[in-house]
Amino acid sequence: MRIASTAVLTALGLVVLAHGGVLACSSDAGSGNEPAAGSTGVAGAAVTAGAGGAGGAGAVGGAGAPAGGAAATAGAGGALAGGAGGAGGGSAGASAGSGGVAGSAAGAGGASGGAAGNAGMGGMGGAAPFALTSPSFMNKMGCAANNVGACDKIPTENWFQDPGTSTKYPDHSPELDWTAGPSGTLSYAIVLHDLTNNFNHWAVWNIPGTTYQLPASLPAGSNPAGITGVKQASFNANKDAYAGPGAVGDVYQFTVYALKVATISPNLGSNPQDAVRNLLEGSADVLKKVSLTGASVK
Repeated sequence: MRIASTAVLTALGLVVLAHGGVLACSSDAGSGNEPAAGSTGVAGAAVTAGAGGAGGAGAVGGAGAPAGGAAATAGAGGALAGGAGGAGGGSAGASAGSGGVAGSAAGAGGASGGAAGNAGMGGMGGAAPFALTSPSFMNKMGCAANNVGACDKIPTENWFQDPGTSTKYPDHSPELDWTAGPSGTLSYAIVLHDLTNNFNHWAVWNIPGTTYQLPASLPAGSNPAGITGVKQASFNANKDAYAGPGAVGDVYQFTVYALKVATISPNLGSNPQDAVRNLLEGSADVLKKVSLTGASVK
């Protein structure tokens, strides 16, 4: 009987122990579930974008046992780490933003360079247009045979004589300057024509294409002033020298012709200056002509 009682007690002890173990296991399992939520908080820390809310999941573990609470703390730490990561990402973004500013500065530099390039295009203006000028007088707007008052005065030193008083003047040719003629110009010719009386005073031709000036007081004859090949003619007595304005109040025009041939050979006859102008005005060899007009007024 005593042996049986002992066996019963032993059996009851085993049941109690077993029951305690189950309770212990159940308690451990319950406690372990809560820290698992805390572990989720740790996983939240891995969010490098800085979403601190993910770490907050660890706070759920705070409802569990102390171990769970520790896990929750770790979860909170994860949230902090996540926040720090977010801040780092923000700093990196700020740096990238700074890089954008530098890019803007580079863009501004490029814009400046572009503006400079546009200014450089001004260089495409090219050569000056074909024109005839003189330091003695200048072209004026409206100057014409029927509008003497609009003309600049041709200096008396360039006159031939004053018919009204028979006064003789120096009759020196004015300096004449011109810019290069059109492409293909091989020579030039010049004619002085009285627009008022439709009368030719002087002609010079076979001027080399590389010559852009006749000096003042051009000497008489061929090759004047050392310009090889040049010939001249006029209405005056010697026929081979300048003959300037001879009537007060008339309008005179110097015209330079750009030719695509190196020489011309007019049939001079008794009025050589007329022969030269007539040939030039009807010639297909003339590429372009420009004029300088003034008046013989005192």
